[in-house]
Amino acid sequence: MGPDRRLLILCLALSVVSVALTVSVPVILGHTTDLIVRGAADGGVDFARVGRVLAVAAVLVVVSASCALARGRLAQDIGQRTAFRLREQASAKLTVLPLGYLDRRPRGDLISRLTNDADTILVMEAGCIVEQGTHEELLEADGAYAHLYEAQFAQAASLSA
Repeated sequence: MGPDRRLLILCLALSVVSVALTVSVPVILGHTTDLIVRGAADGGVDFARVGRVLAVAAVLVVVSASCALARGRLAQDIGQRTAFRLREQASAKLTVLPLGYLDRRPRGDLISRLTNDADTILVMEAGCIVEQGTHEELLEADGAYAHLYEAQFAQAASLSA
């Protein structure tokens, strides 16, 4: 976590802001409903005030979505940096192994170990590993990973349509 500590903290902060704003929007919309109901009961709705409250809600939605988008991009960057560092470390380890060690191992054993471990996906919920496997295996299992994958691409498909 060392090199990406600040980015992880920023990612967490963006998540907190996004969730807080998302949760506050229904409260504001409830206030708008109260204004309309009170205005209808009193004989006149203050549409200028209702418009201002709705504008605030719209700004909060946009800021919340922007924070969520930034958090997603940041999390993706952190993941890519971590994978790059792991590949560099694996490469550095392989370059310093003695030739005798490499000669005693079956051809491809080391590369097979590296690629098998690199293809393994761990799915975590609440800090616990709930699924483990390759992309294809996890999709076939139709568990949490498959549902997240389908939700992500259903959202992407709806955005592109």
